[in-house]
Amino acid sequence: MKQNILSAFIILPLLFGCASFPSDIDPYPHSAAQYETASCAQIKTDRNRLVTRVEKISGDMKNTAQNDIWQIGASIIFWPFLLFLGDEDNFKKRELADLTGRINALEEAANLKECDLSSASG
Repeated sequence: MKQNILSAFIILPLLFGCASFPSDIDPYPHSAAQYETASCAQIKTDRNRLVTRVEKISGDMKNTAQNDIWQIGASIIFWPFLLFLGDEDNFKKRELADLTGRINALEEAANLKECDLSSASG
């Protein structure tokens, strides 16, 4: 009987799932061809805007994932914490994958056009 209860406390958190860490999300592929007509300045501006958004989403996802770890730990002692777990970050996962894929495409386009993304001017 004790084994069944212990197994339930180990398996239930796994069934409910946890939020993902941003580093676990693979980027969606995007083509650099969509930026074929963009200038270096446009590419740099778009990339900087997307990087800012990725940093915000990544921070939010990391905080959520860390909170889920604490809730799983607390659920061993107080099982109702499991009710607060869930995979609510699905939208953020898709958005992060899309944005990182677009950033990769922008960087590829910048390389093809020989743009310097690190300088102050495009």
